[in-house]
Amino acid sequence: MSAGDVYNIVAFGHMDLQLIINSYHYTKVTGSAPTDLSALLADFASVVIQPVRAIQTTAMLWESVLCQDVDPTGLAATLVFSPAEAGNVSDESLPPFAAWSFLMKRTSRMTFNGHKRFAAIPETWQSEGVIASGHTAAIAAVEAGLETILNAGTGTYKPCIYSTILNGVLRATPLVNPVDVAQFKGISSQNTRKFGRGS
Repeated sequence: MSAGDVYNIVAFGHMDLQLIINSYHYTKVTGSAPTDLSALLADFASVVIQPVRAIQTTAMLWESVLCQDVDPTGLAATLVFSPAEAGNVSDESLPPFAAWSFLMKRTSRMTFNGHKRFAAIPETWQSEGVIASGHTAAIAAVEAGLETILNAGTGTYKPCIYSTILNGVLRATPLVNPVDVAQFKGISSQNTRKFGRGS
């Protein structure tokens, strides 16, 4: 598993019985030794999940994260949070489809930008969809986590956009576009989490 390999990390959880899934891709930047998937998941949980929990209410329960080498081996590993790790804010939540929205800015124009949307927005942290003052540091910590290069053993792993489809057609060869920066965009809606849709 050498530089250039791509890894898909998927975080699974629930909020108010609604399944919540966030998917991320990382490309191996350095390191020739086989990837320690368990170590990669542990670093991801620390670097990404922990700051995300800081902007979520206790209604959000993160249960596990899965890592799979999508290029080329298909090897996979799972980290189960036991007990599940809840959001850190003791407050009422907006509905699961209301989401903190972050833009994953592409390095080049060969793919679209990416997006990450997180449920369990504390109701008192916003007013009519506008974020209230006093939460800048917590939001900035999530931005930093989303753009951080992960470490596992001697390997380093950069967040990327992994594009497999172009204009509705499967690409012959997926494109890997490293993420330049993560930027908070505000409060948005995740349609697949609306009641009666999705899981």
